[in-house]
Amino acid sequence: MNKITKYIDALPLSDAEKRALPDASLQAVHEALDAEHHVYHREDDSPLGSVKSRLEHSWPDSLA
Repeated sequence: MNKITKYIDALPLSDAEKRALPDASLQAVHEALDAEHHVYHREDDSPLGSVKSRLEHSWPDSLA
């Protein structure tokens, strides 16, 4: 198990949602979770796009 699969396994998603995520890179994971499909030119900025999705799954009341 590599770092990307460990990261995906730690996400609060169903098994089907986890299987649907790409495991090529962390950037690809964050881009897949980004419902608004932002384009980030720097790889280290890609987690910004998945914040809303990660919050919705972990703390849904925080976005109310």
